[in-house]
Amino acid sequence: VEDEISVGDKLAAHWTLRGTHTGAFLGNPPTNRPFVVKGISFARIENGQITENWTVLDQMNILQ
Repeated sequence: VEDEISVGDKLAAHWTLRGTHTGAFLGNPPTNRPFVVKGISFARIENGQITENWTVLDQMNILQ
């Protein structure tokens, strides 16, 4: 998690996922190359549990 903020019952987080492409993905064979995906997630919390979640990620980076 790069950054996060919460106001009332809402939470926002900017995150980065790093890994290595070791298995087939969307019909593409593994490349064993590292990848980085950045995204942001918004959630609504109710009684200590996530009741709604919205996530947006850098899909263009995934497809390259």
